[in-house]
Amino acid sequence: MPPARAQIHGAREKGDPRWFHEEEGLNKRGYVPGAAATAAFSLPHNVASKSMCERRWGPMKGGKFWYAKPGQSESPRQCYRIERLYQITHQRPIGRYKCIGLAFARGLIAEKRGFAVDWATFAAKICARGKKEFRTFEELRRHCREIGEPFPPNEIKKLDLDEDSLTGAPDDWLVNRNPDLLDPNLLQGFDLTLALPGVMPNIVHRPLYCSFREGEGYPTETEDETDASDDDILSNKTPQGATASAQGGDLANDMARSVPARDDSTPAGKGKRKHDDDVYIIEQMNDRAMADGYHHMTGYQKLSYLYDRGDELDAERRKRKAVEDVQESWLKSERAQAVQRGIENMMSDSDELFQPPGGTQTVAEDHEDEDYEDPAPPTMTSPYSPLPFKRLPLQLPKDTQGTRTLAVSDDEEESA
Repeated sequence: MPPARAQIHGAREKGDPRWFHEEEGLNKRGYVPGAAATAAFSLPHNVASKSMCERRWGPMKGGKFWYAKPGQSESPRQCYRIERLYQITHQRPIGRYKCIGLAFARGLIAEKRGFAVDWATFAAKICARGKKEFRTFEELRRHCREIGEPFPPNEIKKLDLDEDSLTGAPDDWLVNRNPDLLDPNLLQGFDLTLALPGVMPNIVHRPLYCSFREGEGYPTETEDETDASDDDILSNKTPQGATASAQGGDLANDMARSVPARDDSTPAGKGKRKHDDDVYIIEQMNDRAMADGYHHMTGYQKLSYLYDRGDELDAERRKRKAVEDVQESWLKSERAQAVQRGIENMMSDSDELFQPPGGTQTVAEDHEDEDYEDPAPPTMTSPYSPLPFKRLPLQLPKDTQGTRTLAVSDDEEESA
């Protein structure tokens, strides 16, 4: 008897990969997100990893990636594509908070990088979790109505909506791509990049939609490749510097040549030195960009390149910070040990100051072979001596005529 979730549906079982492929139109050729590493066609981590997902949508919160959060949201067109695919693969709406799990997120990143994803097998596995009974989208709606539970929100009501009517972004990408519709001569296994013009598999950065909306405009693929604004972002050139470059000179070199000899001992000399260091750094960035072909990129490629350079700088900054933390910890530990050793040395030196010559023996032990006797303590007979070696009777003044006017203790009264 087949499992409860697998109902006979013509020549196939409802809820299996073939059903998802034929009934829901999901691709069945490619890597399988969420499959075990030892399983066939499991999604490799070098194709799509958790760190790549974090670069796109930030760190996970509550075990989910939030692709529509303010300030780091995908475009409305890309949100529609993600939510539509989620609704088909999970057979339910995405829910109120618009967040996705790691396996689904890795599949999206793999498609963004130009790789084929087997969404049909993924959907069959995700809908069979916990050996629960499989329900289609409409069956789940009826079930919620019968038991009185609310249906998950954010349903995509029009699965065939014209995506061109939605606002997009330059870094949007197609989902549920079918390799069978591409040129087979350009396919390299599940790698579709050669058959997909414009796809840059090595670029995964945060969404560009929030950076360019509200009147800032989007860079287009037909944008002038020598756009001065992109050069300004990279080399921090001014209009005067751009004019100098057009005349055959480089702004950084011109500025460096115009700097006179400096005296680093003065504040002005230190400022000039910092200025020259900045110019040198800009020259290095210009050389690196020139070697990477920056000036031959399209507007979108330039912007993606700048995002990647920024991510590299952040990674280097974090690495330097980690090294500095270790160095600071070592210095603190060594200082504490040095202070402790100094205290111990001071204590040992002080002990030597109070030791008699020849060792740690006492005076009596040093004279064991001699007839040595400890000298008796001195006896003081002066009434002004503070040493209580001998107690003297209280001497009263003569004019008191035998009357004691001074307060005395009980011991003194007994002795008197």
